Amino acid sequence: MLKVEDLHAGYGNIQVLHGVTVQVDGGEIVSILGANGAGKSTLLKTVSGVLPAMRGRVLLDGQDISSRPPNRIVRLGMCHVPEGKQVFQSLTVEENLKLGAYCYHSAQDRKRIEEDLAKVFTLFPRLAERKKQKAGTLSGGEQQMLAIGRGLMGRPRMLLLDEPSLGLAPIVIEAIFSTIRDLRQEGITILLVEQNVRVALEIADRGYVLQNGRVALEGPSKALMGDEMVRSAYLGLRKR
Repeated sequence: MLKVEDLHAGYGNIQVLHGVTVQVDGGEIVSILGANGAGKSTLLKTVSGVLPAMRGRVLLDGQDISSRPPNRIVRLGMCHVPEGKQVFQSLTVEENLKLGAYCYHSAQDRKRIEEDLAKVFTLFPRLAERKKQKAGTLSGGEQQMLAIGRGLMGRPRMLLLDEPSLGLAPIVIEAIFSTIRDLRQEGITILLVEQNVRVALEIADRGYVLQNGRVALEGPSKALMGDEMVRSAYLGLRKR
């Protein structure tokens, strides 16, 4: 479904990604792992069109989207939920969610938007209870639910999730990752950047480890969980 080929990207004169190649098949959850500054968020930003590629290609269903703007990529079925939630604090929950459907304008679309809202409220009942409440008054966990819900309003076939557990309590993290599993069951393909490596590998089919903007390791999650480098560097486990 998604192929990232020899991707180079960065900010101004600072190059962050150096020839990254990643593949995500339809129906998979694939995790991108690595230390802070490894290039994980930069990868998602480049894939979703927020950041232009310096070199390389991003293919979605075989179509080169490397030079497409983010709104066109959303229409093709890919939505990006960025790190830090980035909800509109002064707008209500419902208004934030409707902004996620900004690409859709026809009368038929308006009916579908209401249906999509109902689906998000079913997925996150807490948001339904707070739909008229300003987003800035929500807890961190509720804002993360809102950020994911807003992404789902774009009707994605593929969802890019950047650090969904960041700063959340363990019980909220469990609920968020249970929802991610549910989304996969509904047929949504997920590319996941996650600081909690153990949880990421438990939920994902496969993973890639980035180091200094390059893929250092890749493979099935079970194999990565047993890899000595991953266990030592990211899981705090050492061979006895």
